[in-house]
Amino acid sequence: MSGPDGSAGAVPPTETELRALLTGIASSLVACGLPVDEVEEDVQRVAIRFGAADPQVVATPTSVTVALARGAAAAVERVGPPLRLEQVADVTLARHQLLADELPWREVRARLEGLRTAPSRVPPWIRDLSWVVVAMGITLLMQPGWANLAVAGAAALLVVGLIRVSRHSRTTASLLPAIAAFAVCTVVLLAAQAGWIDGGALRTVFPAIAILLPGGLLFTGISELIASQMVAGTARLAFAVMQLAMAASGILIAVQLVHPDPALLVNARIDQLGLVAPLLGVVLIGGGIVLNEAVDIRMLPWILLVLATTVAAQILGQLWAPGTGVGTFLGATAAVVGSRVVAVLRPRLSRLVVFLPSFWVLVPGSLGLLTVSQVELSPEQAVQTGGEVLTAIAAIMVGLIFGSAFARAASAALRRVRLRRKDSRHDPGRVAARRPAHD
Repeated sequence: MSGPDGSAGAVPPTETELRALLTGIASSLVACGLPVDEVEEDVQRVAIRFGAADPQVVATPTSVTVALARGAAAAVERVGPPLRLEQVADVTLARHQLLADELPWREVRARLEGLRTAPSRVPPWIRDLSWVVVAMGITLLMQPGWANLAVAGAAALLVVGLIRVSRHSRTTASLLPAIAAFAVCTVVLLAAQAGWIDGGALRTVFPAIAILLPGGLLFTGISELIASQMVAGTARLAFAVMQLAMAASGILIAVQLVHPDPALLVNARIDQLGLVAPLLGVVLIGGGIVLNEAVDIRMLPWILLVLATTVAAQILGQLWAPGTGVGTFLGATAAVVGSRVVAVLRPRLSRLVVFLPSFWVLVPGSLGLLTVSQVELSPEQAVQTGGEVLTAIAAIMVGLIFGSAFARAASAALRRVRLRRKDSRHDPGRVAARRPAHD
């Protein structure tokens, strides 16, 4: 008989070792960006798998606490910095292998402990430069013009330089969203005033700074609030709003300094590439994120599938009801459903790895950044801007709720189909007996 670590005759962990294993898994899952309610549920499953009758798990964005029973000794562990998607995939696979008895618990613990010190699959300079590819892909969705592509690529290089500087300067790191937004917006507005780019200038600003906007935090915070995790959800949303506010302040300062023609700030989209723009944009975004986050290349088809579904749903919604948030709602719904279905079909894959690239494309809060500069030039638009931001956030929340409910139903149906196929392979007579007899 194999033990709970998947090896015959293996020595099970002591209570102290089990608490250390569970806190390691919990802190790693929180660092992955998983909502705390899902972290608590996953860790409880592992604890029960090892014989804990009533495990108590409390997760917050900064720390986790685990006890094997009510009133028992508890272990506390701090949550480290956010993990790359490459590391998120490793954590998800290790958790799956542990629950499936495919990996000894000692090896899982060793993997988690060495996760942050393990070298990346992709050299740092390639990961940094890949952001230029992602920025150009987002530009193909937001402002598909040849000159705009060139300017967005150059602005993304500027952001990459600032990111590299921030790794050695705590002050620069803490103010990075504001500094990057100011630098990029100044460059793009000057290019627009010189007549080098077409359409609304701010649609070319956003792709270069999108990597600095807290799309993942907003998604996790909203998900936690939906699950009644008020402390964690409020904390994440507050931090995300602060990051967005810094980026918005950088844009406002750049607008005040350059003081461009108000016509350059109109939310106007051009289209010089036709239907090829969204198709090529999805490929560049997916490929660039795989390089930037050092994700296993075998996950690229699934990332592209969910990404393409999200973009298509968003575009259809915008064409059907422009300016109403329908596109954002459909995009959020498609991203949630698509990622959960992939997780059911391929349980070894991380749902977050295939989901987050799509959510970054949805860009929660970007509508506010696109119009916030107009408040500086036209204060009477402040009410309209606030309404647009609230509409976008509400559309995302409703999309997440609807998508999650639909995805649970779809996932349950897929699991039932897989169980029937498994039964038919192992016991065909049992399946045949379930079918009604025919005369």
